[in-house]
Parts: sequence; C-alpha cells; structure tokens
Amino acid sequence: MSSIKKFYSPHPGHAGAAIPIPAKVKAVADELDGQEMTIEEAITKIETVTDGEVNDVANYNYISLKISGGEEYAWHLFRVICYH
Repeated sequence: MSSIKKFYSPHPGHAGAAIPIPAKVKAVADELDGQEMTIEEAITKIETVTDGEVNDVANYNYISLKISGGEEYAWHLFRVICYH
C-alpha cells in the first residue's frame, strides 16, 4: 500500500502557458491543496474530470497531466500538484 502524502502548490491556472490547464482539473487541484492521501487516491480524483493522461512524476514529487494541444501543439504537459 502506498504511503500518505501531503499535497501542495496546485497549478496557478495561468503563467503564460501555451494552453490553459482545464478548469475542472484546476478545481480538483485546488481541492487537493493541503489534503493528505495516497498518490493513487489523488490521481483518481483528477482522472474523474479529464480524459488526459494523469501520472505520478515521482522523481520530482508531483502529479502531471498530459493532454492534446490541438492543431498547434501535439500535446501539453502540466504540473497539476506537488506532494511530500
């Protein structure tokens, strides 16, 4: 079983990204901020609001979201939320 992690620093939702983080994913990241749970539980919460690929980037302690970037970009990778 995975250990409990504390989640912090949700994506700010702006900062000049080529495409914005989806609003529903941003809302879930904001809800996760300050909560403690397993990484798998957090990923499941994010996956319920997106068709994108949600992954644990364990080397850097964050959860990512990879989505199609439309015609201009093949895909876009977001740092959804960090954990420790």
